[in-house]
Amino acid sequence: MRSCGRPHARHGARAKGLHPNALWVDASWYQRADQRTPAGDPVTWYSGTGDWTPDPARFPLGFKPIADELAKEAARLVLWYEPERIAKGNSFYPHAARYLAPCDSYDIMRYDLSRPDTVSFLADVIGASVVSNNVMFFRQDMNGPAPLLFWQAIDAARADGRKGLAENLSVQGEFKLWNELRRRPGLLFDTCAAGGRRNDLSTLRFPSVPLHFTDTGYTNYVEKLRYNHMLNEWLFYRKNISCFFHDRKDKAINRRKAIIDLAQMHTVRSDHYLLPEPWHSREEDRLIAVWRKCAPLMIDGDYYLLTPEVFGDDTWWTTQFHDPKTGRGFLQLVRNPANKEETRTFRLRGMRPGIRLRCEDLFSGLSYEADSQDPISVALPPDSATILYYEKQKSNDAAALR
Repeated sequence: MRSCGRPHARHGARAKGLHPNALWVDASWYQRADQRTPAGDPVTWYSGTGDWTPDPARFPLGFKPIADELAKEAARLVLWYEPERIAKGNSFYPHAARYLAPCDSYDIMRYDLSRPDTVSFLADVIGASVVSNNVMFFRQDMNGPAPLLFWQAIDAARADGRKGLAENLSVQGEFKLWNELRRRPGLLFDTCAAGGRRNDLSTLRFPSVPLHFTDTGYTNYVEKLRYNHMLNEWLFYRKNISCFFHDRKDKAINRRKAIIDLAQMHTVRSDHYLLPEPWHSREEDRLIAVWRKCAPLMIDGDYYLLTPEVFGDDTWWTTQFHDPKTGRGFLQLVRNPANKEETRTFRLRGMRPGIRLRCEDLFSGLSYEADSQDPISVALPPDSATILYYEKQKSNDAAALR
């Protein structure tokens, strides 16, 4: 079949038995090659925001055909939006001008969300795009000049001169916009969070998830240790960044990087996964199987960091996810490249004594039984990692679990 005027790429994935839960289309789907900025430069994803119509040259049928096909497999279209800002010179700018904040110092403008009529206007515009493209996962971003500059301009233009009012009203306006969009049955929300700078608890209290929790440190896996520890303590959902744990030379998966990046939502780098080399497919298939077993525990389980809160290339990094209701859990066991300790010993958290566990290394297949209070010793070579999965033996007394 053809969708959006182009061959549908998922047939290669289907041939490998992979059925997606979602198809993610990020920024630039509205970008048109024939448009120019006021300075005469080609429009980019950044300078093209504001007209939420798919580029007719690339997507002549819009996204509805592909969204409809995804729906047949209980999958969703994830589509990126940035409702709060619009670029000068955008084809939609004349329609938006009356709703913008009174700050003309930038080529990027922001809507005045402190005004109810602006919220209603955007709800109509964005809502129509969501419906026409059959979007079921709304990805909201926020870039451009700092909102504070526009909020201050709004406050300065008020007759009463009250400071700080625009910020409070604009935050309320954003939530009103989201609530208007929520009227579409089944619509899910992702807060892109401006590359992580907006992962604040007030925003995340709205029923949304930060799929892409940061756009910094993609290849810095020491930073990822810090990120993931913090996210595990505070947030219950995110995705991995799969395109950077493939080693560049032979496109093989670096298992240490993949295990550090294990997350509740797993994405496959399809241009590698669909390569004909069977060894690469086997490793990705194994990683997908590990993810399927661990992801529910990352959502429902308690989180513990079993190593010191010190992160570096010379450390071990070990986490535990434990579901007290089922007695199941797993450890992320990571030995970083410069670490000199071949073996580390850990003790499980969250269980009372006397519980017998069946433990299994999900990559080597090695399994054994242990008591919940027994120390666990693990040996790994440098720059390597594994997942140790455990579950309570059925003969145990369920009352022994906390």
